[in-house]
Amino acid sequence: MYDRGGDKKCIKLNVLIQNVIKGKMVSRPKCMHMQTVKWELCPNNTVQSFVGRKKYMTKDLSANELDLEVHKYLNQFDIGPLMDHFKLLGDGQLLEVQNKTENSHLYYQWLSCLMRVLKPKQVVELGAAAGISTIAMATQLDKDSKLYSVDIDPSIAWKWMSYEYPQVTKILGDDLDMSIWPKEVDLKKTDIWFFDTLHEKEQLQKEFDLYTPFFKKGTVVVVDDIRLNDGLFEIWNSLPYDKCENTNPCHYSGFGFFIV
Repeated sequence: MYDRGGDKKCIKLNVLIQNVIKGKMVSRPKCMHMQTVKWELCPNNTVQSFVGRKKYMTKDLSANELDLEVHKYLNQFDIGPLMDHFKLLGDGQLLEVQNKTENSHLYYQWLSCLMRVLKPKQVVELGAAAGISTIAMATQLDKDSKLYSVDIDPSIAWKWMSYEYPQVTKILGDDLDMSIWPKEVDLKKTDIWFFDTLHEKEQLQKEFDLYTPFFKKGTVVVVDDIRLNDGLFEIWNSLPYDKCENTNPCHYSGFGFFIV
């Protein structure tokens, strides 16, 4: 039962939960920007909104509005049931995934929630490193989605991934070399790009020069560590798109995304 003396929003949420549990129909919340929303009871007994893929497109939202939608998920997102997927991480990295460090690392969970909000069919990750962000995204993708994850360093690439995910295709090589891509990959179909490779201005600029022609209308492009140095932030500031910087609270070294 809910507390009748509590905040009205809490009462409404608890009524919503009770209705879902009883199998009753739930109407579209007025605060949602999406066109089609259904509510499902997750295994951890939290209520999450799942967006219909066919009717929801990023063109319906500004970058700031999309960030608000992702944070609605974050407010209810429980990383606990997923921690087994991160069991190869060291203690420090585990704290980062849970965002329990002094400096903010919420972006792993933010990426997970972005997958839930947009339900992308194809994601490209440039710079997987040991695979923490790969795991964060893969665990939230539909079974028929694809995540093409690229890294250049064989000594570290995906070494913390304890499970194989059918959605993930690992590509070892230099992302500036287009010959690394499997023939069946159509980069123009990518719904979400995540740039997180060598954190130098020249590298990021070359990547944008190479991959921007593949950005379709409505594509979401996420860039990590944009405040790590002046060169990266200069590129971020020069991007001619609808942008949202969410360094605070996502990642202390800089984090943001834009919609093409």
